[in-house]
Amino acid sequence: MFSVVMSTFVVLLVMHKLAPLLGLVDNPDSRKRHTGQMPLVGGVSIAISLCGTLLLIPSFILSNTYLSYRLAR
Repeated sequence: MFSVVMSTFVVLLVMHKLAPLLGLVDNPDSRKRHTGQMPLVGGVSIAISLCGTLLLIPSFILSNTYLSYRLAR
């Protein structure tokens, strides 16, 4: 759980800097309250970090299972 939160925070910081370059910003107009460009990367950051963490979990479980098997012998 902690790894998901930390990876989301790191990915969010990186994506916040990349958002204007990728065109992932909301520009202000007459209906909006914000005066500058707002990055639209919150959901993308969560999805990237969740997928990355889920890819790491199977290898962590397999390595621990192997180690516990070897230690038990």
